[in-house]
Amino acid sequence: MLNYDVLSRQMGPAWRVQCHGELDSTQTAMRTWLLQDGRADWRLLAAEHQTAGRGRSGAQWLDNPGQSLLMTLAGPVTLPIEAWPRLSLLAGLATLEFLSAQPGLQGVDLQLKWPNDLLVQTPQGLRKCAGILAERLEVPSQPPRWLCGLGLDVGGSLAPELAEIAMSLCEVATGPLPSRSELAAGLAAAIRREVEGFRGVLPVERLGRRLAFVGQLVELDLGPLQPARQLRLAGLAHDGQLLGTWLDHPETTVTVQPLALRPVA
Repeated sequence: MLNYDVLSRQMGPAWRVQCHGELDSTQTAMRTWLLQDGRADWRLLAAEHQTAGRGRSGAQWLDNPGQSLLMTLAGPVTLPIEAWPRLSLLAGLATLEFLSAQPGLQGVDLQLKWPNDLLVQTPQGLRKCAGILAERLEVPSQPPRWLCGLGLDVGGSLAPELAEIAMSLCEVATGPLPSRSELAAGLAAAIRREVEGFRGVLPVERLGRRLAFVGQLVELDLGPLQPARQLRLAGLAHDGQLLGTWLDHPETTVTVQPLALRPVA
């Protein structure tokens, strides 16, 4: 189980921490906490189980109680508003690099699916092992808060409807993994360091080395008013948009920010 004492001890006085058994959503609970207590500090809120977990674009996040790491961290961020969407990529990169550094995940191929999913290479292909949901919250008379929700499949069996698309870390680990409390503390600290050191320019080279589907055709969801289009993905632009060439116009390099992407089989 999540251990409040472990979390508090590892994170130290620079954080405020809450642990819960069951919540509707750590993201929703964090918003409530911030609006009730507007102090400009960094916080972590974690839960054993969510009954209404949320993903990007309103997608539902499913978990088995006690098997996933479900958490939201939040803190004040003073960046131009146009830079805020890039923070999701930074959070994904920090999460991926922290996990890759764990002894029990040495040799495991973890990749970042633009803009907010972590994938792991398996004999069956890439499978999702984590998702990130970043949001901006306006607090009266205070700097805006950045909320970063993270759902990480750590151990145990996944819900049957996820078996074809997801994989838990314990299924690919090459050795013992830290406890979920240790993972939560380490991940929160890594993400905070990345965000606080951000000055608006993305570490494109670091991101590019971890970006999934580079060199491949991906189908982009461009919104309800445009048809899906296929792009040969070349990497990331400096503003965090995807860089590539359209399948039907390969002579021109473009940047694009779709709602979602999927690889073309």
